[in-house]
Amino acid sequence: MSSFEKITLALFCGITLVSTILPADVYAASKKKPKAAQVTKLAIKADKAIDELAKLFALLSAEDKAKVAARLARSSYADSDGDGVADVIDEGANRCDTDSDDDGKPDGDELKDGDDPDDSDSDDDGNMDGSWREVRAHGAVSSQSGVNFTINGVEFLIADATVFKDNLSASDIVVEACLAVKAYKDEADGVAIADKIEQEDGCK
Repeated sequence: MSSFEKITLALFCGITLVSTILPADVYAASKKKPKAAQVTKLAIKADKAIDELAKLFALLSAEDKAKVAARLARSSYADSDGDGVADVIDEGANRCDTDSDDDGKPDGDELKDGDDPDDSDSDDDGNMDGSWREVRAHGAVSSQSGVNFTINGVEFLIADATVFKDNLSASDIVVEACLAVKAYKDEADGVAIADKIEQEDGCK
């Protein structure tokens, strides 16, 4: 069993304990007309269990964190701050903070993109994770030089990770080529890194 599988198993076993044993405790206590102290103890027990789950989650790689977050999102677990990270893996004060590292990018988006919600510059490139924004362009290439090309006044850069659709390749990116481009632009230097390039119909 891989480390990811072990930690995921621990996470889900822990969630099961929180969601089944604790309600049973509450039910049993209710038969005895519980007092405030009893309910307080149960609340502390639940909070500690969730904190332990969050610590386990923190040990995962960025890729595995994204997997766990996606699974929990599909299971509709509580997400108090609506950031796309379930409370059971959103540690401590982060449960009420949509952007834990204050980089301008919501925690849930960081997990999806493989960034660290607790590190404002996950790839240590000198720019905050939130400085990148999605850019889309449709139309004919007006200029092209090497790995750079321009559509509708936006300059794009072809990177190693750029995905070409419709049997396109870098050699097809020429002036007057009709394309649809999805990219991510760094607000610091204005460069839009092409994420996906597709054939576009109807360019004039």
